[in-house]
Amino acid sequence: DGRRDRRGAGGRFYRELRVLIFQRGERAEARRRWPEQFPESDAEYYPAAERRWRELADHDAPTIRVVPATVAGLLTFAESSGGTVTDTELRSRYANTVPEEQLITWPPPRNTPCWCGSGLKYKKCCGHPR
Repeated sequence: DGRRDRRGAGGRFYRELRVLIFQRGERAEARRRWPEQFPESDAEYYPAAERRWRELADHDAPTIRVVPATVAGLLTFAESSGGTVTDTELRSRYANTVPEEQLITWPPPRNTPCWCGSGLKYKKCCGHPR
């Protein structure tokens, strides 16, 4: 997770929390390549992420920005950085290189697609009260 500009533990400031995720199509490929890194099914993973973010929001978290990763993009970044895709620090650095226009503010605005990449509106997908 990449954090920017808001006072948090240790007195650092964080404006936003960037959360790197693979949307549904990309996550299937990530799970195929690195099953030990992504053991949860989509049915477990996406609701768990939504719960974590709601909990953070309930505790005055900074703005949460979803960073949709691609397997190819992460592999290229890891190769150029001399690291591995399983390294948490490398994934955090990658999240901070993704252009602003590709980020998804969480929760998404009304009538917009869900952050998970399902193609459904957020309120009909991960934003649906369970």
